Amino acid sequence: MKDIDEPATRKRTPVVLLAAAVALAVVLAAAVLALQEVPTYTSPPRPSASPSEPNRRPQADPPDGTYSNIYKYDYVGPEACRGCHADNYNLWRAHPHSRMNQNVNGLSVLAEFAGSSIDYADGSATFERRDGDFVMSISHQGVLVRRYKVTRTVGSRFYQMFIGLQIEGPEPKSDPVYRDEGKLPFVYWIARKQWFPQTYDELPSEPEYQPDGTLSPFYAFYRKRHGTYRRNCILCHNTYAYATRFAPVAQGAILGFPVADLQLPASSHGNAVDSRELPTLQPHELITLGISCESCHFGGREHAVEGHRIRFAPSGANLSFPKATEQLIAQGAESAYLVNAICAQCHSAKAQGITYPSGSASWNSREATDMASGACAGAIKCTDCHNPHQAGPNQPVKHDAPGHVAACLRCHQQYAEPDAAMLHTGHPAAAEVSCLDCHMPRIVHGLADIIRTHQISSPTHAQMFEGDYPNACNLCHLDRSVEWTLAALDEHWQRRVLPTRDTSSQPGPAGPRWLKHPVPIVRQVAAHAYSRSSLVPGQLELVLPILEDPIPANRMFGLLAVERLLGRELPLSSYTPWASPAERQQQVDALRRGQQP
Repeated sequence: MKDIDEPATRKRTPVVLLAAAVALAVVLAAAVLALQEVPTYTSPPRPSASPSEPNRRPQADPPDGTYSNIYKYDYVGPEACRGCHADNYNLWRAHPHSRMNQNVNGLSVLAEFAGSSIDYADGSATFERRDGDFVMSISHQGVLVRRYKVTRTVGSRFYQMFIGLQIEGPEPKSDPVYRDEGKLPFVYWIARKQWFPQTYDELPSEPEYQPDGTLSPFYAFYRKRHGTYRRNCILCHNTYAYATRFAPVAQGAILGFPVADLQLPASSHGNAVDSRELPTLQPHELITLGISCESCHFGGREHAVEGHRIRFAPSGANLSFPKATEQLIAQGAESAYLVNAICAQCHSAKAQGITYPSGSASWNSREATDMASGACAGAIKCTDCHNPHQAGPNQPVKHDAPGHVAACLRCHQQYAEPDAAMLHTGHPAAAEVSCLDCHMPRIVHGLADIIRTHQISSPTHAQMFEGDYPNACNLCHLDRSVEWTLAALDEHWQRRVLPTRDTSSQPGPAGPRWLKHPVPIVRQVAAHAYSRSSLVPGQLELVLPILEDPIPANRMFGLLAVERLLGRELPLSSYTPWASPAERQQQVDALRRGQQP
């Protein structure tokens, strides 16, 4: 067996060496070209590391002030954290963050791939194992249209989505669909053990079915999959070097920290910095699949290897961050600015559906954006209510955790005593009305239910009343009019709301009107409010029409509201959200007559 390093005396033919070098250069060039749209910003040279002991006492900062935690060489992976932080490491392992994105195997796939299928419009989708692969096959009128091999999973808590490659289809083999991983068109709802069309968890404004009963183009399930993995799911569901975000098409939501606060390297600036484009990330650039320690703590080399104090702010050569003063760095995880900006790296997603007139999102994953626009911006941080190391419940909960209200009382101690709280809210203790019900109402389309907005604000926003959008008061008092609410706000809280448009054009109870609102999310929010209400219980007849809503996401979430009112889960034989309008009408009529199984 020959040594890898051959003796220097071994002679080689110069021509052969030159030819080999040229061939190698061509191969490398081709490989680079194959990695389409890789971010162009490159890391500076790595600073020389000093000899260190792995568990020595942390120093405050490197002696030369060259702390670096944003380049790929700064990242050491979660196993490097395990020795000193075993408890948090174990909690992270159990957290959905760690399984947000996974390679496909028998443990990561929670969906049924044992020949199960779903009928949809005039076609079907089949999910099976073939030669060890997880395969999704799409047929139209009994004829195979496309077949995909699943390569990755997304999510493991409420439902699981899938990333894959097309392996059969009408496109020529040169089409990128065969080599670019993309989001696949069906999703598995874990708790319900059901497959459903991927678009049913979205809230576009386009109806699913056309007047002739055929699918609208957006919903044609046999279409090409949409959303390229390397410029979509990969960006928020995995851990990678923060400097990758400096790509020419980076935007504020991807940086997390406001663009105005970070003076990025010159090579990352350009006309695209403020565009809605997202950077492209290749799988080989990831530190880990899934969200691991360094997504939030930044690269850990300085701390884990060099023994320096962890820094909760991006730092490194070529990055100027004037706002990161010594005082701010010293605050670390106690700084609302630093913590919320870290969470904003992912929880500032592009808006789906609409943004409410108050500025609040109607869609989940915008929590950091809403926090920044609320009345308590800068005074409260995400970790005051959410432990980033500990998983939340796998099912929606009815009551808020005590710690959530405690976070409010930290600044509003005058309402800590029950009598003072009752006087402020105007509700008896038995009503169980909390700070969050009035200042963070449930108006956002979440992963598996309607959730609270994270825009902390007063329930007196005039424009919400003008457009007849959900207000905190009428979400409980669905049987009362908007005029009644405005009068109550004036009488008890001395808050006179003066909408610029006459609200008398919104007569009668707000609830029934919201169920017919022209904006889809309002109908969904109203159905959810009825299903939770203790003031107007048993309103099944009012809510049932949501099951015939033209927007599929409304039907899926409306189904949860109907089931809550019925007190049981409905089988697909009683109601199929993706059935044709005619079939759904028959099912809803049967539910109305009480003939469901």
